Amino acid sequence: MQTEQQPPPPTSVQPEESNVESAGDPSHSFDFETLAGDIAWRHTHWRSTRRRTIDALATLAQRVYDTPPQRDISQRRLHAFIDCGSSAWVQVSRDDPNRFRITCARCHDRFCLPCANEKARVAAARLHAKIQGTPHRFLTLTLHTDTDSLADSLSRLLKSFRKLRQRAFWKRHVKGGIAIVEVTYNHDRKRWHPHLHVVVAGRYMAKADIGKEWYAVTGDSWIVDIRLIRDDNTASKYLAKYATKGYNASVTKTFETLTTALVAMRGRRLLITFGTWRGFRITDPESDESWLPVASLTRLRAQATDGDQEALWILAHITFPISLRSPPTDPRPPPPEQSIMEPDVLHPLNDQRFIDADWLKQPAIW
Repeated sequence: MQTEQQPPPPTSVQPEESNVESAGDPSHSFDFETLAGDIAWRHTHWRSTRRRTIDALATLAQRVYDTPPQRDISQRRLHAFIDCGSSAWVQVSRDDPNRFRITCARCHDRFCLPCANEKARVAAARLHAKIQGTPHRFLTLTLHTDTDSLADSLSRLLKSFRKLRQRAFWKRHVKGGIAIVEVTYNHDRKRWHPHLHVVVAGRYMAKADIGKEWYAVTGDSWIVDIRLIRDDNTASKYLAKYATKGYNASVTKTFETLTTALVAMRGRRLLITFGTWRGFRITDPESDESWLPVASLTRLRAQATDGDQEALWILAHITFPISLRSPPTDPRPPPPEQSIMEPDVLHPLNDQRFIDADWLKQPAIW
């Protein structure tokens, strides 16, 4: 397989970070249909919702108010969202030649499912490390809503939680923790339902007592739940899912609810650390692993489609953001005469399962 000489773009330095300056340039023109084939590996599993989100972002980006022009959503955000997944390159770990990953332009938008999932994996690991071995409690605080707008409900929820943390009862029982906003929408009752998931470190609090305190600061809400976290791993994954998004699938179900959420949640801080947890960063990547460029994903796929053994082996060993198949555990056969990397670093996979794999002929499925 011939080595591709073009160096990797600056977007492929860290999987959790990317430079999307060009994607955010308002003068940048996008052909969504052309881009779709290049980024299908990242977005096919949620393409219907993504298409709806792009439509909502585009609609909001056209709403102009006042002078100078102000928009609900910036053109820069729209372009970055559309371009997410482009400039995809495959890299190999310098420390482990069997570890591969894909790096690309990332939008880091909370309404981008792949970006949120990547952050959630980091968040789950960091949360687990933070709460492991020490007693913590999981507190849920709900807010009574009727015809309130989502923006007003979010403001009231966060203001009420700030008041709760200032009360003597809270200060006596809680040392620190983290609060995460989750937004849902009841389509039958046409009602928004923002609420808080809180991990607290401190003393025991009776459910009835915390309910009274919550009612005192909200004036109309008393439904709460509190329980000891018994499974650190499960609790961490559950919380991380909302820490990186702040909403569930009910919000993105229709164009109307999606546009409302995009505007109401824009620029809001939906994750709060307090007390002894203040300053804790839930999505900071912690990896010193060094990576080397292999080839662009487009080039690698084309070579694999032509039956190139080395390209097939590399693709079979990539850890995808959302795994569609388990990586093979086959022993590594001898290296090819001509490799994209040094002969003692990379070996092809001589396995008919991957030579005849249907997914190589279907770009849309990965």
